[in-house]
Amino acid sequence: MRRRHRLKKKPQVLADTERGAKKEAKKKKAIEKPFKKAFTKISKSKQKKLSKKGDQQTQIGLFDKFEGTTEEKPEVKRRLSEGVKKSEIVNAAAAAAAASESSSSVSASQLGEDTLQGFRDNYGETIETFDGSLSLAEIIKEILREHPTETHFAIINLRTVIDQALRWKRCLPRVQPFYAIKSCPDINIVRTLHMLGVNFDCASKGEIEMALSVGAKPNEIIFANPAKGVDHLKAARERGVRLMTFDNLVELEKIIAHYPEAEVVLRIASNDAFSRLPFGFKFGASFAYAQELIHHCVRLKANLVGISFHVGSGALSSPGFIDTPHSAAKLFDLAKLLGNPLTLLDIGGGYPGDDDGGIIFDHLARDIAPVIDQLFPPEITVIAEPGRYFCNASISMALKVYAKREYWSSKTTKDEDGNVIQLPPVREVQYYVPDGQYGSFNSIMYDHSQPVVKPLKEPALDVKLENTTFFGPTCDSIDVIAKNIPFPPLQVPSSLPFPFSPLFLGSSMIKKPRLE
Repeated sequence: MRRRHRLKKKPQVLADTERGAKKEAKKKKAIEKPFKKAFTKISKSKQKKLSKKGDQQTQIGLFDKFEGTTEEKPEVKRRLSEGVKKSEIVNAAAAAAAASESSSSVSASQLGEDTLQGFRDNYGETIETFDGSLSLAEIIKEILREHPTETHFAIINLRTVIDQALRWKRCLPRVQPFYAIKSCPDINIVRTLHMLGVNFDCASKGEIEMALSVGAKPNEIIFANPAKGVDHLKAARERGVRLMTFDNLVELEKIIAHYPEAEVVLRIASNDAFSRLPFGFKFGASFAYAQELIHHCVRLKANLVGISFHVGSGALSSPGFIDTPHSAAKLFDLAKLLGNPLTLLDIGGGYPGDDDGGIIFDHLARDIAPVIDQLFPPEITVIAEPGRYFCNASISMALKVYAKREYWSSKTTKDEDGNVIQLPPVREVQYYVPDGQYGSFNSIMYDHSQPVVKPLKEPALDVKLENTTFFGPTCDSIDVIAKNIPFPPLQVPSSLPFPFSPLFLGSSMIKKPRLE
């Protein structure tokens, strides 16, 4: 049976949430411990209790639906963090991650219910839910039946986000994730991760505001941009966000001048040869320069607390993750020798968000964990900055085809004697959709992604596939979503879903949640 909830906005959510939080705090003060650290460990008895909850046959899907209009950025409103209670959900996440494979699904199902309740209690909103037995195509059909004029929209499966958080805790229990908001700044992904105990990697004052708006504390944010504008730096100081990165002397002196109490993290270059998008040419100090920068920190009395690195987006193998920590460990030794012992290691991002690429996250984590434990004692805090890891598999796009044409291409070749031979013309069916590389699919251009195109209705086995190209709506000829792929014929207008990764789309991806 499908369960539906309308996404509603409650105008008194701030006051109601704050009063409810205070009342609940008095009632449960004797039995609830305050939230201290994300992914808090809980007792075995509590784990067993959680593992017995829920229906093992039920998989809850949480879907955040968006309108087709594109906005510059999502509306962000500051909320009172006192009303955001996440300790129970964090504890449940820890229990589900620690549970066996069979009971993990039970705990995860209960965790989905807890997250739904968290949206109602903390943010005054109700997320639209569907029974887990429905396919993506069936969900899209349901939405189109209710809103037949929609031409394109995104569906975010928050259950996938929850599953990825559990997977992280299970595979890298020592490493605290800081979600890279820039990868997909959707407010409800951010809210979900906050309730699960994930912290935030912010690259701008706008992202800092978003993290704070969902209830994150300033010490749960790292300003992980090695090149910060002064206004962004001042905004971080006003908000009390102290942890931030740098990779050169100019940036260090700027931080000291405008935010002397900041806790700085030195970003070093890494082995990024095995990533789709290497970062080393833009960010990260060489090992020799990093040594100099540590001396400068001591001389300038900067509050140097740690070392960070980033192997680049879309890591295809583990060498960068296991090589660079050795360089970081040497820098830890140097800082200690100079009387500035370090307490933080940041192993950055680049983790795969699905199992369809060159490496599976579980295998990558299996390579990383022993290296970290070998080089850094337990008292060293280890964090990471996953982005696509959380949002890659959680988003699908639905687009309506609004135009169609046939194109016949003529090509020539030469025979052994050099004579030009005219080849038979090749037929290509071309479809036009209302979103493309200058909108939600700009990851094709910037991140080399290849969206998977699927028809809304599976064709019969005897249907002949055609040589097909899908164009975006602009007049630019490079605005192509998929080219020369085998695809069943479509009627116009027609709808089709794209299981699609946002992959650093920026604000063009984000649409405002539907408020009814």
